[in-house]
Amino acid sequence: MSALFYSTDLFAMNLRNLCSLFVLFSLSDFALGQAPPAKPAPAIKITPAVRTVPAKPLPANAKLPPSTAPVPAIPAKPDARPSAPANPKPSAPPQAKPDGAPVEPAKSPRDLLHDALKAVKFDRTPDGILNAIDALSQKPKPEKDKNKVISERFRLLANAGRWSELGRYIKSLPHNQTAETAYRHLIRSITRPPATRPPSSRPTNVIPPPPGTP
Repeated sequence: MSALFYSTDLFAMNLRNLCSLFVLFSLSDFALGQAPPAKPAPAIKITPAVRTVPAKPLPANAKLPPSTAPVPAIPAKPDARPSAPANPKPSAPPQAKPDGAPVEPAKSPRDLLHDALKAVKFDRTPDGILNAIDALSQKPKPEKDKNKVISERFRLLANAGRWSELGRYIKSLPHNQTAETAYRHLIRSITRPPATRPPSSRPTNVIPPPPGTP
């Protein structure tokens, strides 16, 4: 019986404690709901030590100074140089002349004129004679090489058969032994029989038959 009373007292004590806690929590919620809201902290305004002035916009037609003017971009040019081969072949060294080899001297103007006269080829065929006569009747073209002018005049006079004029021309040639060289070459070339004769050309020493001869 005593145990029953003890348990009943214990239950009543617990119930009173629960009620006290409930009342306490209710009062705390009410106090929090009635409390005024907290004010935000005032913003701190920082002023600079140096006064700044806002920049004014530049007009549209204003020219920038050279230091601030934009530099136009220059397009890069492709490298036009050919690339070197991977394994370049070594060039052959120049062949040096052996010691004591004779040095060929430069030809004199007389030798150059003699070589030009000896290189002349005559054509005493009818076509060659007519071409020479026609060329002599025209004004010669200007030529810087004097040796070429002399040799061409020598060839035309011989082909045209103007022997008297050719003799005077040969005697008037400059340098020593030039006339003798020209005469020797003329005689050897004219008296030498041609190796082959063109089909259209005929010998000049053949007398044509009279007209009407079969």
